[in-house]
Amino acid sequence: MIVFEKQDVSRSFRLPSVVKKEVRRLSPQSEYERNWLRACFQQAESKETTLYYAKALDTQNLIGIFSLSISKPDNRTSWMVIEYLYVLPDFRGQYYEQSQFKASELIVAEIILLARKISSIVNLELIALQLAHDRLQPSYENMGFVVIQRATKKHNEVWMATPVI
Repeated sequence: MIVFEKQDVSRSFRLPSVVKKEVRRLSPQSEYERNWLRACFQQAESKETTLYYAKALDTQNLIGIFSLSISKPDNRTSWMVIEYLYVLPDFRGQYYEQSQFKASELIVAEIILLARKISSIVNLELIALQLAHDRLQPSYENMGFVVIQRATKKHNEVWMATPVI
């Protein structure tokens, strides 16, 4: 079982040593992942996003993190944007404990539940994300996401979304 805790990112995250320690705790496997995690904490510290930790219920060991924001890209509809989703390397690509789901799938399921709760206050139309890697597209498609913007010569980002039901 996984528990999800909203994190209050304090002003101490402005200190590079605090961010460095927290990034190290997440066991990034490349400089790309380290920079990506630093950006996640920086955005949460500036209150642009809300940061959540996913932890094992029994041990309280960290499994992953995610951050969310609310956006109005067309000034008419509201979207919940998954700004960052990171699963620690030890939990990637395998089923979580004795379940039939991967840790990333359980985290996305929690995000969908959270979006439904928030939708009772703010009318959310979509849950959207920008793919960090092309190889993740089939995983998100299996979770109900569809491509809403493909990469082009001008924009190399791929955006996917699923409706908030």
